[in-house]
Amino acid sequence: MTKDFHSPYVDAFAAVSDSLPGRGVGWLVTLRAQAIERFGDAGFPTPRDEVWKFTNLRPLTRQTFSLAPRIENSVELDDLSPHLPRDLACYRMVFVDGHYRDDLSDIGVLLEGVHLTSLARILADDPDSLEAYFSDEGDSPTALNTAFMADGAVLMIGKGVALERPVHLLYLATADEHARVNHPRNLIVAGPGSRATVIESYAAATRTSGAYWTNVVSDVTVERDASLKHFKFQNESSDGFHLAATNARLAAGAAYVYRFDPDTSGWIEEQKLQASDPAEFNLFGASVSLSGDAVLIGATFGDAPPLFNSGAAYIFDFNGKQWIEQQKLTASDGGFSDQFGRSVSLSGQTAIIGALLDDDYANGSGSSYIYTFDGAEWSETAKLRYVAVQGVHAFGASVSTDGEHAIVGASFTTVDGDAEAGVTYIYGGLGDCNDNGELDLCDIA
Repeated sequence: MTKDFHSPYVDAFAAVSDSLPGRGVGWLVTLRAQAIERFGDAGFPTPRDEVWKFTNLRPLTRQTFSLAPRIENSVELDDLSPHLPRDLACYRMVFVDGHYRDDLSDIGVLLEGVHLTSLARILADDPDSLEAYFSDEGDSPTALNTAFMADGAVLMIGKGVALERPVHLLYLATADEHARVNHPRNLIVAGPGSRATVIESYAAATRTSGAYWTNVVSDVTVERDASLKHFKFQNESSDGFHLAATNARLAAGAAYVYRFDPDTSGWIEEQKLQASDPAEFNLFGASVSLSGDAVLIGATFGDAPPLFNSGAAYIFDFNGKQWIEQQKLTASDGGFSDQFGRSVSLSGQTAIIGALLDDDYANGSGSSYIYTFDGAEWSETAKLRYVAVQGVHAFGASVSTDGEHAIVGASFTTVDGDAEAGVTYIYGGLGDCNDNGELDLCDIA
């Protein structure tokens, strides 16, 4: 991290904190103070930070941006046309320089159980209803947003409600000789069993000329059995900067077992399966495989303490009456965000599990793991890595086994100059011919 450019923003917060929406609300005042302190300690991220190693913010940080004020009539209704979806009726909220414009918006009549309004309005009328959805988490640009957030969209969808039209959130930025920044904060909550589509669009207003910065954060909560289609479009000007973070909270996943009923010639749900250690955003059920009376279920972002988001997979057995979790599988050398469990395949006493973003050879090169059952427990017996992998190949994006052979897909592999053309690798015998602890070229059939 670098602290070279954070001081003006800390000073700016001290100058405007008493005028931000929600002033006097205890939890929000504390949250803002914690966020600006965290930003002040960390500064902006640099390529030395793992998550930002491909993004250099120097063009942004060599300037200092002041908060964009509300300027009435800076954008007119006729200016919206280039930024609206064609032939698509939407509930529309429009923000200019981060401030809600009711005169440009078209919310119409909402279904019962749907609440769509601006963040500034809720912070004025009912701020405590939002406390459970905000936290001081994320990187330093997110912390800056938390400190300065003043407006944005709030969409709450009640249990079982299906929105028949998409919600379009249109953010337009203006610019002049002054470098301005706006910090929109969106909150989207899809209640149990609800259905909705949300479109976020960010663009420069028609007559914009000059540097500006949009620093947006969207907090999204998707509860049990809900479906949210979320699209984001960014069309800022060549002089504009755009940083965005989406914080998603998903209800713990599940897998469903169906059994064919010959009497009715139909499939009947037999049991809903969940992990013994369920957690939000683990994506339990991201991949599944069934073999006889055993099922293997991947949880792409499951944890293998102390690792975070390394991935996991779960074995369930059928005892004649119900399915019972037998064992949780994790990689012996798992790492942060390896996505172990992104793909799984089970055949008898053999299982193969893909780790899409394992980085043994290169960032995102990928790997797959072989597990075998000895009658008592499942054990990791081999790791498949193709030693020729260079760069992001996603070896393990898909896997399959019949117990004696394994096939592994590497969907991002470049072939004859064609980027991401993809290849598959077939292994035979599932034996370690040179006793090196991994399956390599000599093990390929």
